Amino acid sequence: PGDSSIWRVIPERELEGRPLLVVSDIHGHLKKLKNFLRSAGFIDDQGGWTGGRAIVVVNGDQINKGPDSYGVVMFVRDLRRQAKKAG
Repeated sequence: PGDSSIWRVIPERELEGRPLLVVSDIHGHLKKLKNFLRSAGFIDDQGGWTGGRAIVVVNGDQINKGPDSYGVVMFVRDLRRQAKKAG
């Protein structure tokens, strides 16, 4: 609490019908993350953001255990940039 870059409560009024997806404990599994987001309609086949004004919350461990921790971090970072641009 206090540092909005690591903790943020999303008020209900801010959601206003926007889809909300929470993903937890990715553990370096980039391929699984992309498959999940693609099947949910939040990214396209190239990994580009298609979620419009939706909100995706990434919770828990992004790295460790899986084969591509660096790839997960870079993908989430890029996806955040794309989503922010989309609104």
